[in-house]
Amino acid sequence: MRYLIVVLVLVGALAAQVAAQDARLPYTLTFTGAPARGTIAGEWGGMFVQGAYANGEWVIVSGGAPVVGGTYRCDGGCAFEGAVIYGTRTSFRLDAPTLVDTGTATVSGSISIDLMPPTLE
Repeated sequence: MRYLIVVLVLVGALAAQVAAQDARLPYTLTFTGAPARGTIAGEWGGMFVQGAYANGEWVIVSGGAPVVGGTYRCDGGCAFEGAVIYGTRTSFRLDAPTLVDTGTATVSGSISIDLMPPTLE
C-alpha cells in the first residue's frame, strides 16, 4: 500500500510538470476552391481533418467534432485567424493567387499549445 501511494504521488507530480509545458502541434492543410469559398482537408496534430471556408468563416472537423475554426479575409493573400477548440489562438496566411490560378493551395506549420487544456468549472 505504501508503494502505491508513492507511485501515485510521483505520477501526480510528473503530470503537473507536463501540464505546465507547451507542445508544438503540426498541421498541413490543403484548400480547394476559390478565395471566397471552398473545402479544407489535411492533417492537424496527426489527425485527418476536413472542413470548409465561406463568407469569412472557416472550420475544421475531425470525427464530426470541431477542432479549430475562426474567420478569414482575402486581399492579395488570405489571412486565417481562429482558435483551437480549447482556446489556443492560431493564425496563418494562404497564397490567394495560387488558389485562384490552380484551384488548390497548401499551408503547413505548427502552433504552440498548452498540453493541459483549461478545465470546465
